[in-house]
Amino acid sequence: MTASSRGRRALQSVLSTNAAAIPSSTCSRCAPGHARPWGRFYSSPATAETSSSTDPVPPPPPPPPPASSTRHAPPPYDVRSGLILTRAPLLTRRLHPFENAFFFYQKRLEERLNTPFITSIYFKPDTARRLDWNIKVQERQGTVAKELGVYKGKGARAWDDELKVGDELSSQESLLNSLLKDAETRVSDDAEVIAPEDVVPVERPAERETEADRTGDVRRLDRKLDRTLYLVVKGEDGAWGFPADVVPKDENLHDVRRPPFALFRVVNPLSRVSRALD
Repeated sequence: MTASSRGRRALQSVLSTNAAAIPSSTCSRCAPGHARPWGRFYSSPATAETSSSTDPVPPPPPPPPPASSTRHAPPPYDVRSGLILTRAPLLTRRLHPFENAFFFYQKRLEERLNTPFITSIYFKPDTARRLDWNIKVQERQGTVAKELGVYKGKGARAWDDELKVGDELSSQESLLNSLLKDAETRVSDDAEVIAPEDVVPVERPAERETEADRTGDVRRLDRKLDRTLYLVVKGEDGAWGFPADVVPKDENLHDVRRPPFALFRVVNPLSRVSRALD
């Protein structure tokens, strides 16, 4: 039997099996749609059952919390409004002796490196100011700067611009005296030289230490002129702090009617209930 005969018989057996399963009332056009599968897939139902049995069951929702019949009281705090009142320094701080010596050396170094001072640019000839300038420069032995003492920045010993140990020429008191002496008028408006005993001294500036500093009065503002002062008030508990007051519940923080100073009820709060701390 040839291969073609065996294939034809196998095909006929399959077609006869399918034809037996198709109802006789079905036409030849609809018959292929009623064909059943050749085998039964036993693994499909088992897989479906296994997957359905392994699906996690969602836990039940937690019970709602019991309703509380009482409300908690608001936290016990207050909003306070205050201010920070300061007095800025009125004087520069005192310089350290090393700083004084450094700046003094810088001035002498500038005297060495600068071009010579041309008097005719700043003073007209045959005037009272020119005569006054000549007298003062002659007393300084040709030194142009007022506070450097006797020093020639263009001479053979210009390199010797450092002070000796213990020399007070760079102190602030010495600089002040030199500037005050140079500010004295030595020639009158009529170009007449004033005698040394008739020279009117220049008024010295006020001292850095005031009466409040000497007495230790901390309620005055004319003290510690080179420091920043802050206004603080003493509370009922004896503690010192910045002026502050509780903001009322019906007011906003930026619209407070009463400033903290209104609580003091004094004309000058700085003189009675406050003190300035540096």
